[in-house]
Amino acid sequence: MTKFAVSFHPRSGSSWLISSLAQVAGSKVDYEILNDPFPATAQLQEFTNFFETDVPNDATSLVGFKFAPYQIIDKLGFIEAIHAVPDLKIIQLERENIVKATFSEIRGIMIYRLTQEKYGEGNPNLVRESDRLGRYPVDLNLFQSTLREKLTAKLDLHFMMSQINLETIKIKYEEMYFDQENVENKIRDYLNIEDFSLRKSLTKKLTSDQLSDDITNFEELREAYAGTEFYNMFSE
Repeated sequence: MTKFAVSFHPRSGSSWLISSLAQVAGSKVDYEILNDPFPATAQLQEFTNFFETDVPNDATSLVGFKFAPYQIIDKLGFIEAIHAVPDLKIIQLERENIVKATFSEIRGIMIYRLTQEKYGEGNPNLVRESDRLGRYPVDLNLFQSTLREKLTAKLDLHFMMSQINLETIKIKYEEMYFDQENVENKIRDYLNIEDFSLRKSLTKKLTSDQLSDDITNFEELREAYAGTEFYNMFSE
């Protein structure tokens, strides 16, 4: 049995990856088991139970979930708990283009509200093509505040992973999207699985490849970042 955890910052492709891993035969793969409002001790127990007592049978070949640093209440306790899991493999997932991650976050909130209204249960990921949003303007202040949140979340990920300091493979969203075969082989080898494919994910890409196809005031947003490291990310 292979035990793993995916560490991520929001909108880095973690649901895409987890959904694909959940399709592996004989797997017990969950999403964000630590995201509920647990007390700190209960959260650590949930983590321990997931790997020790909740595994259904010996036929399970792959057991894992994903976590983001902002979800962890007792970070030192969590790091100790991670070290207590024998042979735990960690995949560190992040997104280079933080501008696109920011827009994806904003669109994900809108998708959540839409699905909450339509189905009575919100989902920040796109599952049904019929729920895909069209073009719309994005408020500059909202974009700026969300970008700051995404940058902080990415720094938090780097810091926590430096503290965990275990065997890890690093994968970028951009690699998953543009070099799928190589990433699939990398994950198969690392997790010792065979039938893994990123094409089996149940989630769909939330945004267009070009942000200008989704944002009606694209030029206004981009020009607000002229002369910064983020300017070119709008058009990548």
